[in-house]
Amino acid sequence: MNPQSSQFVLKLDPTLTTALNSTVFGNGNSDINISPSAFLVDICGNMYISGWGANILQGVPLGGMPVTPVTAFQATAPNGFDFYLLVIERDFAGLLYGSYIGGSAAQEHVDGGTSRFDKNGVIYQSVCGGCGGNSDFPTSPGAWSSLNLSSNCNNLVFKFDFELIPNAEFTADDNIGCAPFIVTFDNFSTQSDAYLWDFGNGDTSTVIFEPTITYDTPGTYNVFLYVTDSICLLTDTAQLTIIVTDSLELYVTPDQELCQPIPVTLTAFTNGSGTSFVWSTNINFSDTLNSPLSDSSLTITPSGITTYYVQASNPACSLIDSVFVDFIGSSLVLTGNDSLCLGEQTVITASSSNPLVTFTYVWSPSSIINGSTTSSSVTIQPPSTQYLYVTASSNTGCIINDSIQIFVGDIPSVLVHASASEYNVAEGSVVTLFGEPAGYTYAWLPNGGLTSPNSQQTEALVDQTTLYTFIVTDGICTKTDTVLVKAFSFICGEPFLYIPNAFSPNGDMDNDVLYVRGALIKDMTFRVYDRWGELVFESIDRLSGWDGTFRGKPSNPDTYDYYLKVTCIDDVETIIKGNVTLLR
Repeated sequence: MNPQSSQFVLKLDPTLTTALNSTVFGNGNSDINISPSAFLVDICGNMYISGWGANILQGVPLGGMPVTPVTAFQATAPNGFDFYLLVIERDFAGLLYGSYIGGSAAQEHVDGGTSRFDKNGVIYQSVCGGCGGNSDFPTSPGAWSSLNLSSNCNNLVFKFDFELIPNAEFTADDNIGCAPFIVTFDNFSTQSDAYLWDFGNGDTSTVIFEPTITYDTPGTYNVFLYVTDSICLLTDTAQLTIIVTDSLELYVTPDQELCQPIPVTLTAFTNGSGTSFVWSTNINFSDTLNSPLSDSSLTITPSGITTYYVQASNPACSLIDSVFVDFIGSSLVLTGNDSLCLGEQTVITASSSNPLVTFTYVWSPSSIINGSTTSSSVTIQPPSTQYLYVTASSNTGCIINDSIQIFVGDIPSVLVHASASEYNVAEGSVVTLFGEPAGYTYAWLPNGGLTSPNSQQTEALVDQTTLYTFIVTDGICTKTDTVLVKAFSFICGEPFLYIPNAFSPNGDMDNDVLYVRGALIKDMTFRVYDRWGELVFESIDRLSGWDGTFRGKPSNPDTYDYYLKVTCIDDVETIIKGNVTLLR
């Protein structure tokens, strides 16, 4: 511990006449390093020393003192005006612990402060700290105050456990339970010490630091943990009691089927393994239906379909089960298509949702039933919207009356008709789709390219041959019809564009006007020139043609040139030039 140092420890015999052991400690300098504050010999014979440096007896900042690098709280002096803690092994065999403790700014010291050492290796030190109004001394979480509220030094108290004396301490995640009961033990002892577990069931362990043990047999088990340190072989002991009870059994009254609300008694059976019972209407047990809790039975009059939950417990464990209380009426289920068109038939079936309940049936009115009125299924053909009734008698003696409303719609099929403004169109054309009759709800399918797919009439962009389905419904009955619109490919030119090579504007109503022919024209410019190149006619509307006049006078019979610029419905542009003969 650094020869030539100026602090020393001496061990004398009981008569104080003979020196048995001694050592010096410090940083190897002949100057004093610390002002000692406290000294103690623990129950194992180890020597504890605390002191502070560089304030009164010495002027050189504290440093170079022997430390234990791995376990030291502060292996280097924060600023040289700090406390120093030292533990020398019994019989002076070596250094057990060495560390600094202090702040990086303040100059900790003792002005008559109090120091106490516990023989189990714990120091309690009262010092002057935070000098200069600093708050830099290390504090632990939850300290009474981590701040110096004074403008200069303030009283500072710290407790330091060197953990050199063995300490046996452990807990269990639970100490009472039903067999088989699994317990995990949490060990708070120092792992560097030797330890021995005695689990109270004949099993022991020195290997697992925090074991998990299964207790299969009911009983009371005293668990011991023995911790022995490696220096002076002192042993500390901790004890905990584990209580294991018999496993809890639980079964309850079978589910109940009632004809009407009557008092019923529900019972939880545990074969004597349960001591407390809580009945509730919900799995969270937010309401308690029974009193006292030692009574395993509950007598109650259910007002509706209810599940009753019971939690049976003993001091160690608990189990939950339930009883479902149903009424026979809820077990009867009527199924089938309840919406149809006038003249159609439908099958209505009665069945039990509870496999333990069976019924016999009587259906009415018989006027709408085709066939038997006493089977579980009937075929009906009602003339209008009305109810179908059934009386069901259960095998438990209950009589249930139920009904189902059958909705009947009336859309005469002969009135449902779909049509189109055109049936053969070029690809990309727009046609109008018409549906009949009026006054209903509609849908057109497929609805892609339709402007109003849910209207009686809609515009349709036809890109390909399409079969359109017209759907008519009154909310109950649904009828359909179809219309086929064929689409063909075309060229923006002949033969889909046509200009006659002659016309005769003689008033006989036959070929009197020269028109540009072509239903697929989107935009056009049509010009006619005489043989001298003079423009005699121009039009941008295919419905506006040349009547053979120029400036209000009939033109002479002759051959005329024309120029046609056309944009078709597919946005393809074409220019056509040619001549036409005017005849009189």
